Amino acid sequence: MPGTKFVVLTSSRTGSTWLIDLLNMQSGIDAHGELFLEQRRLTPAIAEREDFPRFVEVHGRPHATRLPRIVSYLNQLYGTPRSVGFKLMYTQMRRYPEVIAYCALRRIRIVHLTRLNQIDVIISDELAKVTGTSHAQAGSEFHAPKVHIDASSLIDRIDRLCRKSKQVARLIRLSSCPTLEIQYESLLESDAEFARVLKFLNVVDPANYIQSKLAKRGHRAHQEAIANYEEIHRELEATPYSGMLR
Repeated sequence: MPGTKFVVLTSSRTGSTWLIDLLNMQSGIDAHGELFLEQRRLTPAIAEREDFPRFVEVHGRPHATRLPRIVSYLNQLYGTPRSVGFKLMYTQMRRYPEVIAYCALRRIRIVHLTRLNQIDVIISDELAKVTGTSHAQAGSEFHAPKVHIDASSLIDRIDRLCRKSKQVARLIRLSSCPTLEIQYESLLESDAEFARVLKFLNVVDPANYIQSKLAKRGHRAHQEAIANYEEIHRELEATPYSGMLR
C-alpha cells in the first residue's frame, strides 16, 4: 500500500514545528519543514528532515517556467512509497499558488493546523523577536522574558490573524482536498488529537511513546508573560476577544 502524501498548512507560531517533529518520530513518515521557504539552509534544522532540498535550492526563483518546475519538484518529493509531507505556511501558499492546485489535482491530504488563542500567537511572536530564537530544545535552560504588546494595534492584529485562517479554510474547501482541521490547543490537551492526525494519515501502527525534541515555552499565565498586561486587559475587556486572556 503506497504511503500517504500530505501537507501541513499553517501560519507562524502555531506549534507546526513541534507537530512535524512528532510526525517524524513515526515509522514510515517523512515530515519535512518549509520546503517553499525562499531561503537556503544555513544552519542545521532543529526538528525537521534535511534530506530533501528546498525548492529555492534546486530551482532558484523562476518566473516564466515556474509551474513545470514546481510540478517536477513535488513529483520527486512524493515519488517515494513512504508517507511523506511538508509544512506550507500561508505566506508561501500565496507566493506559490501552484502548490495548492497540485494538491487539488493529486488529492494530497491537508492537515490544517491553527491556534485558537491569538494572544498566545502574538506573545510567541514577540518572544521570538526579543530572544532571537523561535524554539527551545527540550531539557535546555530557557528564561522567557515578559514581552510588551502594542495595545493600539492589538485588535487589528487579532482580526487579521482570525481572518487569515478563515480565508484559508474556505480555499481548502474549494480545493476539495481531503482535509483535517486541528488546533494546537487540542494537540496539547490530549494524545487523542494526535492519534486523530495519525489516523488521517493512515498510520496503522503508531509509536506508543512520543516526546518531542522541542520544549513548549509559551504556557505561562498572560499576567506573567505580558509586561503591560493591565493595559492589554483594558483594551480587550469590552471586545469579543476578552476570553483569550488567561
